[in-house]
Amino acid sequence: MDRINQRFKNYLSVLVDQFGNPKQEAIEGTKPIYFNFLEAIIIELMATKYSLTSEQLDLIHNLKAKLYGFEKTYQNRDDEAYNAMDNTGVNFFRLNPNHTVQLILDCIETIYFLDQFCSQKEKFTLSQQVSFQNKYQTAFRLCDIEYNEETYKKINRCLEQLLGKIF
Repeated sequence: MDRINQRFKNYLSVLVDQFGNPKQEAIEGTKPIYFNFLEAIIIELMATKYSLTSEQLDLIHNLKAKLYGFEKTYQNRDDEAYNAMDNTGVNFFRLNPNHTVQLILDCIETIYFLDQFCSQKEKFTLSQQVSFQNKYQTAFRLCDIEYNEETYKKINRCLEQLLGKIF
């Protein structure tokens, strides 16, 4: 789980930069995240006294769906990026900020819940109510990204427009 979380921590830093500057000289896709090893561990654990709780299994199930959606959104965003030229003649790709902010949300939630999963172990629960701002601040702290209130407000406004007022 730490490996998956580390990958999302790396993505978050890049995505926040891309959100602030949607003009990019180059774009890179994601590397696929394979769950085969995790499923094998779950099967092995079921045969021992160290089985996962239902909350932990729910997180893993939700995480698989989240990762699939993340990779698909990332690919769609990169596919939709269009090549443009600025007034100095430099080519760049313009990224759709709506896709970027959705990816940021996915990263924040994944980083937050995987950190909780790893630190709380068998006491982990998905049912806790945590504000988006708390998840945001926690994810940024875990990624060593400086918290910036203005960036938070821009991301939150974009998410509200995209998803409705859920935060």
